[in-house]
Formats: sequence, C-alpha cells, structure tokens
Amino acid sequence: RPFLPEAAEAPNPIAHDRAQRAKLDYLALGDWHGTLRINERTWYAGTPEPDRFKANDQGNVLIVNIDAPGSPPQVSAVRSARYRWHELSIAIHAESDIAGLREAFLRLDPPAEHAVVKLTLQGAIDFATRLAVNRTLDELKARVLHLGIDDDLLLAAPSDDDLDAIDTHGFVRAAIEQLRARAKDAANPDAEVARMALQLLYLEHRKQGG
Repeated sequence: RPFLPEAAEAPNPIAHDRAQRAKLDYLALGDWHGTLRINERTWYAGTPEPDRFKANDQGNVLIVNIDAPGSPPQVSAVRSARYRWHELSIAIHAESDIAGLREAFLRLDPPAEHAVVKLTLQGAIDFATRLAVNRTLDELKARVLHLGIDDDLLLAAPSDDDLDAIDTHGFVRAAIEQLRARAKDAANPDAEVARMALQLLYLEHRKQGG
C-alpha cells in the first residue's frame, strides 16, 4: 500500500513491512526527496540538498547505528543542506508596505547568499509605489542566491473605469459607490481606509478573472 504523503509524484511499490518480512536490520529507501520515517527499520533519507520548494524536510543525511544483528537501528537526521529554499507571499497596497517586504528577507535563514527565494507579490498600487518596489527588488536580488518573482497580481491602482467594471448592480456595487465617495472626501478620516478597501475589491475581482 502507498505510504508516501499524498503529494508524492509516484507511489513506491515496496511493501511498508518489507524490512520485517525479509529480516532486514535496516531498509534505506530512495526516490522521495524528503526525510521520512516509515517504521523503526525503514526510512527515506531524502536528498542532502533541497531541489525544490517543498516542505518535506529535505536537506538531511541519516546516521544509522546498529549495535548487533537484529537490534533496532538508532537513526538520527543531520542537517547537511547548504542552501535554503523559501516561498514568500507579500501584499503591498502602499509604499509603507515595502518595509514588510524588507523584513521578510531579514528573517530568512542566514546566510542570505545561500537563499533561493520564490516571491509572490499582490496588491493594487500607484506608479510611485511601483517604482519603489522595483528599486527594492533590485536591492534584494543582490542579497540572495536566486530570487524568482511572481508579480502578476501586483496591479496598478484601479481607475474609475476599473471600478465601474466590477459588479454593475447589487450590494457590491452599492458598497463600491459608498467607498468611492469616502475615498474622494479628503476631510473624511476614513478616506485612506476606503481607498484600501477599493484596492482589495479590485484585486479580488482580478483574481476571479475580471
């Protein structure tokens, strides 16, 4: 029966109790890139270096000690990976949010030059903020080994025409009109909150293929 996690790309045809039935002191399995204990005598060591963005405990070697034939093995995992693979998702709606992007990189496992980073950005921002984001990304690229960026959902702040294209009737339309009125009222203390809410509505609209 399969005993790898559901995310495994292929099942392993070796029986989970093969070590016991074959009277093996220890059975080392391969072709699963993470460290995984199947039972007392059966383990996947995984790969000594991670090779993808996958949370399956990659980057270890196993030290296996067997005191005597038939004795249960003593297995310990030792971290061997030099490189660290990270997935980050950051929302940016204003230039002040760029500080959070910087902080996320500061929290990466040191040293930063060994980090492989997949960064997903989303939000609705104006042109000045977009330029500030681009400058920050250029700076962050120089700090890490590799930075892959998915900014398909980092959109230009919605125009009136963009907002008019969202749900032309019903309660969503009523909410948009109320928020738009507040956002344009400089004297309203909730103007900035209203602008943020409109950006989030627009972002959700685009996520749904609008």
